[in-house]
Amino acid sequence: MQQLSSGERIKLRQYLGTRFNLGELKTIAFDLDGHWDTIPYVDKLEFCRELIKQKEQEDRIAELISRALEDRKDPEIEQILTGFSPTPQVKIESNPNMGNKKSNSATGKDSEIAINVDLANEQATGKNRAGRDINVHNP
Repeated sequence: MQQLSSGERIKLRQYLGTRFNLGELKTIAFDLDGHWDTIPYVDKLEFCRELIKQKEQEDRIAELISRALEDRKDPEIEQILTGFSPTPQVKIESNPNMGNKKSNSATGKDSEIAINVDLANEQATGKNRAGRDINVHNP
């Protein structure tokens, strides 16, 4: 599940609340799934909080950030998004000198990862540069 740290959540809430008006926020929510009217709110700041909360629960926070950045670029918010970069595709191959387990690294879109590969189970897990867990699969 895509979860923001407390600091990231604060930055995102402030970014949405200061850089967009309520109508633009509703448009972003509409563009993501069309259900902006199900978000409970009294004012713009509450709409921002609830929108972030909803997208985290739906595991779609990266989509929210990407959509907002289309309208208003912001380097700090772009940095948050790099923690949610898609898992890079890597080919898992055996290394006869390493037995069934080995460590490897790969470069994906905007983030370097370290992975641990279990060849017997064809599983690979690791963390990206932002420290978020990732799963790598054999393409």
